Amino acid sequence: MNIVIKGINPGLRDMMRDGLFSPKKIAALIRLKKFVDQIATCNYLTEEEVASLGKKYGTVPDILTWGDYFQTEIGSMHFAASDEEFVTIVDTIRFDLISSYKIFHNKPEEFFTMIEAEALCARGAENEWSEEEAEMVHLSILKDYYLNLGLKKALIPDVDLKWYEDFSMGRSAAI
Repeated sequence: MNIVIKGINPGLRDMMRDGLFSPKKIAALIRLKKFVDQIATCNYLTEEEVASLGKKYGTVPDILTWGDYFQTEIGSMHFAASDEEFVTIVDTIRFDLISSYKIFHNKPEEFFTMIEAEALCARGAENEWSEEEAEMVHLSILKDYYLNLGLKKALIPDVDLKWYEDFSMGRSAAI
């Protein structure tokens, strides 16, 4: 039997068939994909990359959008987590993407360069990262989200900004 649920990437079908996702996890994955695809201003793969892969392999990949990417990544890596942990992971991704926008929007190029330089230094350290070094690496990841998802042109819906403020204050609630 082939399970198809609208909003779930085909790359997760076998896991769904095997019963690895509860209804709560499925709902969280659908919410994640919808949110990411709503704010990303570019796809994970360009049309040219999709056409090239289709020509080369006779089929196109299942992961085309950034929503597809995050959904399949989280679903395949964290399927064994409890429902509550899974929702927290999804909420953290949502929070980080909005944080990325808030931190990097309208910042000068020098800010991006400084974050990357500090993160490179931290990554090159041979000992355990200090709290500041860990923060620089995290900021570098957020910078990559901002650039790769095209968040410079993103419009974050008011409902998501409200959710972000509530989440920041420790009052997480799935929307």
